Amino acid sequence: MLLIAARLPPSAHAFSDAAHLVDLSLADVRARLAGPLPRVLVLEPDPDRARERAAALEELGFVILLCDPRAVPGDDDRFHARALELSAHALVAVNESGEREDVRLASVALIQRGVRTTTTTEVTQKSTRQFDPARALLSGGLLLTKKVPVVSTRTSTSQNEFLLLHRTDADRDVIIYSNRVDYQCLGTAMQPSSTANFSALAARIREIAPARVPFDARVSRPGFVQGLPATRAHPVDLALWMVLLVHLRGLAVPG
Repeated sequence: MLLIAARLPPSAHAFSDAAHLVDLSLADVRARLAGPLPRVLVLEPDPDRARERAAALEELGFVILLCDPRAVPGDDDRFHARALELSAHALVAVNESGEREDVRLASVALIQRGVRTTTTTEVTQKSTRQFDPARALLSGGLLLTKKVPVVSTRTSTSQNEFLLLHRTDADRDVIIYSNRVDYQCLGTAMQPSSTANFSALAARIREIAPARVPFDARVSRPGFVQGLPATRAHPVDLALWMVLLVHLRGLAVPG
């Protein structure tokens, strides 16, 4: 279980007590809680001990959330929108198979904007001929070269922005990737730049959503995802889940 700090105590002495409680140095505790909240304080494998530690930390003034990384949803659990139909107060998402999803905006609990980074490594192998003195000597100069395999590796990184609509009606959350969605839904507001179109789409969805629906761009900020510990969940999905838990707890998280 992850013990996630959603709010810090006003007293500096609480950090020393917390360090003793979770078996870390004070410097480690301060480092793990530095930066925008929520932050993972510690990973506790024993669920009962995790709950005990969370209760003790809350007595010190922390607000602690518990999260099992195995329960964090990923993209396989989401409805991927490839096209959208927008009206004054409604949104219909269509996936690549043509399946339609009528999204009741009143059921949206949170809209998150984030970035998913994908790294692709391509390995190629080819042969080249090189001069071989030993071979040339043994063959009397008839064979001067030999084939030598050459392996090259090329790594490329791409970033893809997305919007994630968290729903409370038991239907799948809807994710909209900037490089996969058709921007025809913007009509005359559509621009040549996909970056501008994605920002316009995000603004349009926020406009038609109820005013009470919060918008959070925490996951798109540099360093927030990179500061998470390695778990069984993808770091981006863990970050999204942590921010959702904070909102469901009723704690303000600046967008």
